[in-house]
Amino acid sequence: MKNWILFGITVVVEFLLAMLRYTIMDRKTEARFAYQPTVQMEGIEPRDSVWGLNYPMQYQSYQKTADTTFSSLCNTSGSRDLLEDNPEIVIL
Repeated sequence: MKNWILFGITVVVEFLLAMLRYTIMDRKTEARFAYQPTVQMEGIEPRDSVWGLNYPMQYQSYQKTADTTFSSLCNTSGSRDLLEDNPEIVIL
């Protein structure tokens, strides 16, 4: 019985190590081929639209920060007048 438990534990550990090895190899391959720049930049480039050509997903999320219509109980992306929401704060 002990041998079967040891065998099962060994199989599980080997499986987890194989998954870890595969993930590391996959990330290395992705890092090598995934981020090839489309626009060559000389030095420091201040224009965000040029950076957006090389990093489209990050540029799209950057453009979403201009949207100030989001509002929730604790957070908001635009300005919020606290006295208008809670006029009793003036007493404090």
